[in-house]
Parts: sequence; structure tokens; C-alpha cells
Amino acid sequence: MENGANLNSSTVDGQTPLTEACARGHVTCVSLLLQHGATPVGTSYTSSPIHRAAAKGHPDCIGPLVQHGADVDQQIDQSGSPLHVACSNQHLSVARKLLQLGANVNNSVSGDLPLHIAARLSNPELVSLLLDHGADRSLRNLEGKRAQDLAPPKSLAERLLRQSGEVSPLMQLCRLNIRKTMGKQRLEGIHDLPLPTELKHHLLYQSNLCQHPLPQNHSNSGQHPQGADLHNFTEMR
Repeated sequence: MENGANLNSSTVDGQTPLTEACARGHVTCVSLLLQHGATPVGTSYTSSPIHRAAAKGHPDCIGPLVQHGADVDQQIDQSGSPLHVACSNQHLSVARKLLQLGANVNNSVSGDLPLHIAARLSNPELVSLLLDHGADRSLRNLEGKRAQDLAPPKSLAERLLRQSGEVSPLMQLCRLNIRKTMGKQRLEGIHDLPLPTELKHHLLYQSNLCQHPLPQNHSNSGQHPQGADLHNFTEMR
């Protein structure tokens, strides 16, 4: 870089130094490249740095990219948004980071929302996270199916989607409305609001004041494929 290297040069398939650093999770390298002028949106619609970080499960690379202008809702043909990619690869920490930064939870790709993807994969952690961030369980894909129709029968994901209490708690509705009003570009401004610290943490999804608890699993049916101890999930979040 000191000798004038082109930081945005790309391979024939559109890979740049920044996309490679994101794919490998080299946060220091990502920050250094961005500080010296690497473009955060990539040079090809098939190789966005933020999509690469999402696909490979590197949430720590997301923040620097967004700070330098990357769009958490950037769409790529066939892949959709970074949130779609994170959900498809079941990277919970990446999905959480994207949502905290204001990613649109109800964006669709080929008719599927992130919630449809999480349900089809029978991943209750992702389902719970998406619901907490305002995912609309009533929306249907191009096949006319809701998320609960795509989850395996009797799985934890299906029970979470079908459980009673479909009306969201008032605290969650207020949080979603405040975040929507501020817009994803100004969410960091929540820190400057004249509010109690715990309430600011709630607005930033940094507390457990309001969340969707997972239903208790009283049998082995519908067990998550990765075998997690899901009844303790709310303590893990």
C-alpha cells in the first residue's frame, strides 16, 4: 500500500483483497484496507465483501465494512442480502450483528424471507432472533407458504412459529418503531438519547428485556440437527 498498490484490483471472478480478507476473517487487514481506500461494496455483484463475511461467519468484519459505507441490505442476484446469506449458512452471530446494524428482516430473495430460510433449516435460534427483530411470520413465499409451513413438523422451530401469543409485546413494538424511525444509518445515535442506559441497551438489542423464548423440548422429536441444549437457549443469547 505504501508503494501505491491498487487496493481494488480484482481477479477474473471479482475477488479483491478486501473480499479475501473478509472471507478469511482477518479483521485487522479489513480495517487497514478500508482506511487506505478499499471500496466496501466490491467490484462485482457476485463478490460483495459484506456477503463474503456473512457467508464465512465473520461478524467482526461486518462493523468496519458498514462504518465505511457498506450496505447491510445490499442485494446480489440469487444470494439476496447479507442476512439471507448468514441465515442460509446458519451463522447466528453474523445474523445478529447485521440485525443490530439495521438490516431489513423482511427482505425477500426469490420470494423467500430470512425467516423462511431459518424455518426450512429447522433452526430455532435463528427463528427466535428474526422474530425478536420484527420478522413477519404471516408473509408467504412464492409457493404461498408461511415460515411455519416450511419448518419440519413438531420441530422446535415449528412450535416457536405456531406458539400462542402472536401479538408482539408492547416493548418490542416500541423498539421496532423507534429503530425504524431513526433509520439504519443513525442507530448509533441511540447512545446519545436522554434515556436510561438499560433502555438504550434494549433499543440496541444488547439486553434481554424482551425476547421470544423457545418452547420447552420434552422429547427428542424435532431436535435441532446440531444437537444443542435448546432449553437453555435464552441464557446463551
